[in-house]
Amino acid sequence: MRILVNPDQLRQVAQQLHRTNSDLRGASSNIGRIVGGMSLEIRARTNVDERAVAARRQAEALAEQAESLARYLEERAEAFQRADGQDLGIRAFGGGLVGLFGRTGAVFGGALGTLFSTVLSGLGGLLTLTPVNGMTQLLARTSDGSVLGVSTEAKDYASMPWREKLDELERLEQEIEALKKHLPLRVMLAEDVRTRIVDLDKQIADLEAKQEESEKRAGQWWNKMLPTWPLRRDGDGAPWRVQSDNYEDEVANYQDDLKQLIQEREEVVLIYNDWESLERLQQNYDALNAHCVQELGNAVNASIARYKYADPAITGDSKIIQEFMDVGRDHNIDPMFLVAIAASETHFGANPHPQNNPFGLGPRNTYDTLAEAIDHASRSIDRYGVSSIAEIGAKWAPVGASNDPTGLNNNWVKNVTWWYGQLGGIDPTHVAQL
Repeated sequence: MRILVNPDQLRQVAQQLHRTNSDLRGASSNIGRIVGGMSLEIRARTNVDERAVAARRQAEALAEQAESLARYLEERAEAFQRADGQDLGIRAFGGGLVGLFGRTGAVFGGALGTLFSTVLSGLGGLLTLTPVNGMTQLLARTSDGSVLGVSTEAKDYASMPWREKLDELERLEQEIEALKKHLPLRVMLAEDVRTRIVDLDKQIADLEAKQEESEKRAGQWWNKMLPTWPLRRDGDGAPWRVQSDNYEDEVANYQDDLKQLIQEREEVVLIYNDWESLERLQQNYDALNAHCVQELGNAVNASIARYKYADPAITGDSKIIQEFMDVGRDHNIDPMFLVAIAASETHFGANPHPQNNPFGLGPRNTYDTLAEAIDHASRSIDRYGVSSIAEIGAKWAPVGASNDPTGLNNNWVKNVTWWYGQLGGIDPTHVAQL
């Protein structure tokens, strides 16, 4: 399967991995400081030293993994961008990176969970690693490919065999549902996400300009000399604070604000990319479904014209064929097979037959709508629990049945199989339990 990847997404994940590396190394240092601040008696009684050493080793090892993955993603993002010659857009990507995250993400996330358990149980909850917990969630999400992208590439549907088209519809449905679970549908719609990204970009640019100005002022020699008023001692041991100290404080505040805004932007961009992927998947699904409806409808109309059936209940009308598509797929039955039954039983409903019963159900059942008859037939086949036309025929039209005095059931399997082939079906051994 081909995966579509946005290089910006790779860079965003890489940035978060860089931060995770920093968070983990900071956590390792914090563990050392916390344990060092305990009395020797408490450390001996709780055996905390051994656990702390193990936790620090895990933190350092995970930090190395995070940094290595970050560098790899940045390299791949650059490679995609060079290959495409564009700054933005979706790129085709093989399964290697997703495979890497599928393996590493699970191990990385699990190891982080172990680290939290070790640290928190060993130190009595003295240390909280919220940023790293967030990274665990990111990697868990990345492991199924959803952050880096999903397979949204439109295929050449016309050249696909019929069964592959049904399989592709199922795959697209599953990916659409998986993406919808990630999207906060009740919080941010696609247009809201675009607007929020633009707004965040403006805020980030404004803060970066203010930070640059404060850094410039902090470096001016007179601000390094002029004391603040009223005079007060500086925290770094200097006899009093100077103007540069105030500007340095401003820079630190801007940095904190920027970090939060950039993190929010990364999260919003991920949502936006998911929306784009969802839109493409839905477009591909709609196109393939319409193609299948047209293909089956054309086959029905061609058969009716060839054999000159008069006033059939089933035609190639898209609404009728869509009923077969929807109900059949809901019950894991090939819709083409359901149409083949109707063709064999009643010539698409052209023979004299009870109301809305082209399948010969009952055999004299009547239904308020054609959809009800399709649903009844599909439920019956689904309950059989078998997959081939021959197996279904043994239950649908058993030879020697009391309601078949003229022996028509003897030819049911042969006739339905022939019609299935006429409509375009290939494999009569697997038409149900798909």
